[in-house]
Amino acid sequence: MKEVKSKKPFLEAIQNGELQIKITDPKFLMACLVAEECENDKGNVKKFLTTILARKNHTYTQDEVQLKTGI
Repeated sequence: MKEVKSKKPFLEAIQNGELQIKITDPKFLMACLVAEECENDKGNVKKFLTTILARKNHTYTQDEVQLKTGI
């Protein structure tokens, strides 16, 4: 099992055919989750983060159910 903390080692592990990769940095893990949820589309990531920040600042009024995601 390869342990990684950032994007470059993560990509190298994938390119080297590693089948088990453990992400040990919580911030990088969250970034991977957001990218996966947003289908790795920068526009979708921006919308997702804008929605989260608006919700945090109590300026977003859409139903909370749409903001939940599983880990």
